[in-house]
Amino acid sequence: MKPLAGKLALFIVLALIIGAFAASAQITTQIVFRMSRPFVVGNTTFPEGNFVIREVPGAAKPTLEFSNPRGGASVKVEAVSIPADHTIHAAEIAFNKYSNLMALSQVFPGPGKHGYQLVPGQPEKDAAKSEKPLRQTIPAKGN
Repeated sequence: MKPLAGKLALFIVLALIIGAFAASAQITTQIVFRMSRPFVVGNTTFPEGNFVIREVPGAAKPTLEFSNPRGGASVKVEAVSIPADHTIHAAEIAFNKYSNLMALSQVFPGPGKHGYQLVPGQPEKDAAKSEKPLRQTIPAKGN
């Protein structure tokens, strides 16, 4: 009876370890930032305020979800993974600033971590036809 109980205990421990690894693989990066003016993500305009960016797990292509922690609109946007920027020392959000538009362009979760280049939406494509953007960055909190 004892050998069976020992094997069962070993099986349970192994199952718990494997489960812990699987659960930790599903934890996604979350970035929090505050924007002091309206901005565009893809084809959606957000007002000023606090926002959360999360990776969408299980998506076929890198996808980020943008939302307000107090509720309201959220949007999922396709992105392209880009190499880490070694000049960044904390989480950072980059915008393309046009005369009448702030378009979220890049997201860096933190130092040494790969970033994301967002696929531009129609408002940014239209603005880019007539002017060249300035890059503007703001700090964020990533984990």
